[in-house]
Amino acid sequence: MPLVKDKISTLGQYPAYIGFLFHDVDPPADVDGGRPVLAAAADALAALDPFTAEPIEATLRGIAEQLELSPRKAFRPIRVAVTGSDVSPGLFESLELLGRERSLERIRAALA
Repeated sequence: MPLVKDKISTLGQYPAYIGFLFHDVDPPADVDGGRPVLAAAADALAALDPFTAEPIEATLRGIAEQLELSPRKAFRPIRVAVTGSDVSPGLFESLELLGRERSLERIRAALA
């Protein structure tokens, strides 16, 4: 609840906002030019230890910098692949809560 309390206006919005944690999401039909960032994220997150928000953030920000993308452009394809939406709780915390295996499954599905 702390991750979403500032992003929702009613408690009724809560289930839809965090539903990606409890059920599968459809991979995006179009990653909008995000294939390079998704591929880099999959490789880097697979090797990341510990798989917690702070190291995830540092890793993904490093990928954005390496690919010369703004964080917004770099993180959007990852967010959509993992949550099924452009709007979600914090990306790094969402990845941590979802876990490495499920996060990687979703990122790789978006690449398929």
